[in-house]
Amino acid sequence: MMTFSTSMMVANPFRLESDIQTIDTHTDMYHIDIMDGHYVPNIAQSLDFVSQLKPYSTKPIEVHLMVEKAEKYIDQFIESGVHTLVFHPETLASPISDVRARCARHGVRFGLAINPDQSIEDIKPYLSHLDVVTVMMVYPGFAGQAMVEDALSTIEAVAEYKRSHRAPYTIEIDGSNNFDTFKHYVRAGAERLILGSGLFKYENLEAGYTAIKSHVEALIR
Repeated sequence: MMTFSTSMMVANPFRLESDIQTIDTHTDMYHIDIMDGHYVPNIAQSLDFVSQLKPYSTKPIEVHLMVEKAEKYIDQFIESGVHTLVFHPETLASPISDVRARCARHGVRFGLAINPDQSIEDIKPYLSHLDVVTVMMVYPGFAGQAMVEDALSTIEAVAEYKRSHRAPYTIEIDGSNNFDTFKHYVRAGAERLILGSGLFKYENLEAGYTAIKSHVEALIR
C-alpha cells in the first residue's frame, strides 16, 4: 500500500493556519526539511517549526536533516516529539551505528538518504537496520527540480534488497513527485511519496490530495 508524506518546506506560510487541518486529514506523515546553508546551498525550516507544528498534528513528523554534523541536533528533535530522523551519511561525524542507537533508545525511527550521485553501496552495511530509506530523486536543497532519471535504478536496487533480505525499512521518494514521475516511482518500488510542489500548486489542497491519490492508486491496481 502506498502512503503519502507532505513536505512542509513548500507550504504557503501565510495560509498554514487554514491549510493545516486539510493537510492533517489527508497526509500520512509530515516531512520537515532542515537545511543549514552549508551541506546544501539553502536554508529551510527549523526546530522551532517542528515544535510549533506538533500541537496541530495528529500524524507522525519526519525530520530530514540536511546539515553538517547532524548528530548535534538529535536530542533537540527527540525532545520536540519527532517520529523519524533521516540523515545523509556523509554529514555524520559519529559512527552511523551510534547515531542509530541514540535514536532507538528514545523510540525514534532512523533513516538514511541517498543522493542521485550515490548508490545503494554507500549505505548497504546499514540497510538491515534502517527504518526508512529516503531515495533522493533530485539533488538536495531546492524544491521544484526535475527528476534525475538515473536515480530510478537506486529505487530498484533498494526495493530488491528489501525483498531478498526481508529488510524492515520503508522506501520513500523525495523530489519531483508529480503526475509525470509517479508511474516510474511506483514501477521501481516506492512505498511512500513525499508530496511537495506537485501538491501545493493546487489552490484547493483537498482537491490536490484527491487527484494525486486517485492517480497513484490507479497505477498500483
